[in-house]
Amino acid sequence: MAYEAARRRLRTLILDQGPAPASGASRWSLGGLTWLNLADARLLPLAWEGWERYQTLADELGVDTGFRPATLLALAQTRVALDRLARLVDSGRARGFQGHLVGPDGLAGLQPGLRADTLVGGAVCAQGHVDPPTLVGALLTAAKRLGAEVVNESPVHALTVRRGRCVGVETPEGSVAAGSVLLTAGAWTRSLLRSVGTTLPILHTHAEVLETPPQPVTLSCIVVGGGGERGDLERAMASRYPASEWRDAGDHDLVPPVLEFGAAQFPDGRIQIGQVSRAVPGLRAVPRPESEAAIRNLARTLLPGLADLPAALRTCPVSIALDRLPVAGLVPSVEGLYVMAGLPSPLIYLPALAPRMAALLAGETVPELEPFNPSRFAPAAPL
Repeated sequence: MAYEAARRRLRTLILDQGPAPASGASRWSLGGLTWLNLADARLLPLAWEGWERYQTLADELGVDTGFRPATLLALAQTRVALDRLARLVDSGRARGFQGHLVGPDGLAGLQPGLRADTLVGGAVCAQGHVDPPTLVGALLTAAKRLGAEVVNESPVHALTVRRGRCVGVETPEGSVAAGSVLLTAGAWTRSLLRSVGTTLPILHTHAEVLETPPQPVTLSCIVVGGGGERGDLERAMASRYPASEWRDAGDHDLVPPVLEFGAAQFPDGRIQIGQVSRAVPGLRAVPRPESEAAIRNLARTLLPGLADLPAALRTCPVSIALDRLPVAGLVPSVEGLYVMAGLPSPLIYLPALAPRMAALLAGETVPELEPFNPSRFAPAAPL
């Protein structure tokens, strides 16, 4: 967003509570430019546009973005999961993406060490992979070249609204004035909106993943589970909103956590293996220690070579909207306040979504953003 805003000659300041770029959910992403799990077809045109832009983004920015082509293996341990993958593959292929179903033997041939005997099949998709810190660093370098400013370790704890218009933010160092404010605060969005007496149903899960030190080349593909467990968790969360638990920000699971497999190796050799997803209304700083054994046991059934690698358990909150679509646009009832959060699997379509949001900030009408307009949610009392 900073890069796209600066490209439009908007004076741009980024306030980031993290110590370095991509310190939050981006840091613990598997980095897949994934179209396969975009269940809502309205995201696929943006995904295709974003995918095409990645091919030339490094040249556009003048620095390495960490992008590389990659193969995705989505694994099905049940017939129900395989049928789900078939529907997603068909939807993506209708938009031009490449993917097909394969049997267990075909999967085993693509990723050495895969336990094909535990699978009924899966999907093989052509997609891409990025190292999120490298990508974010490249975009910020280009944004700063265009005049944007970046301040790290500067958390925003409140929004400043006067006569119905957002005119800035409050930080520990003091007030910062702005003509417009864009919240890209993920799981912190709802609490910031609450500071001005409004809300949007942007909830969050906690993802818990293992990350290894650099390893020899181990994975030839990005490998994920195809059962859709995280989607089931998000739908169960939505059924509990609004609820007092979201206001109390407790440290308990609102619904049972889910476990789904994912593994990707980054250019420096480190491997991320996941993940447990939890519906915890508070913002946890540390993972639940029992998640490590759960992730390792699942790895042992699918890719045993990963199960006993030295690794550290990490956690981060991941924002999700009530209807599992992006929330991108002007916040109702607060002039000058915009939001972009709750983005499902965003890496692939952000290069298409961000320039449209920048156009909106510049005062243009952007019809493609209408499905994601925050006004689609009925007004509610702040939680």
